[in-house]
Amino acid sequence: MPPTSPAPAPAPAPAPAPAADTYNVTLQGAPEGVAATGLSKADAEKLVEKYPGSKMRKVRAPRPTLDVTAIQASIVKPEVVAQRRRVVNRDSKARTPAQLSIDKLVKATYDAWVKAGKPVKWEDRPGANVRIPNVQVETLTAAVHSSTRFLSEQEGHPAIKASFGHTNMIEVDGKRFADMVFTVTEKPAKDGESAAPAPAPAAAAAATAQGDKSK
Repeated sequence: MPPTSPAPAPAPAPAPAPAADTYNVTLQGAPEGVAATGLSKADAEKLVEKYPGSKMRKVRAPRPTLDVTAIQASIVKPEVVAQRRRVVNRDSKARTPAQLSIDKLVKATYDAWVKAGKPVKWEDRPGANVRIPNVQVETLTAAVHSSTRFLSEQEGHPAIKASFGHTNMIEVDGKRFADMVFTVTEKPAKDGESAAPAPAPAAAAAATAQGDKSK
């Protein structure tokens, strides 16, 4: 009797797709029965636009349970860590025109803070004032933080961060807008890193004199 080939092993079951984040909306002025939980971001934004005064909140999907039995861990030498340093490539060519516009705004806001003498107190800082449709608050916030990361990675540029103030909701011609204010300052130096050195007095004086000549 000829030998038989073993039956092929069954294909592994595909991993379940990760659960997506959903959004809940606290409705204002909506009739009873309007669904306001477990929505996609697009559907939640439509409700906020339709019923002024409503607010949306992200509900993050639960993370998978950590299985420590599958972990292999060890302590490695600094040179191993150095080889694995993450380098993020945020080439300006890959940035959208809208993001490039926010990059310029963030850079101008930072430059204004530097020109003002890098004040520490919030009330002493110059900042950017932006008015946008209220449904785009999260989108603008993410774009501003993307700009601070992008600029921080440019050679010779210090690490910077954006800080947002209170957002006022206003109505113009029947449409709701968010009136936002943010400042851009330098991040404090981390352990093992040195802060950006202050210019030497002579160099600072020369730079000031050069600036006076250009006026």
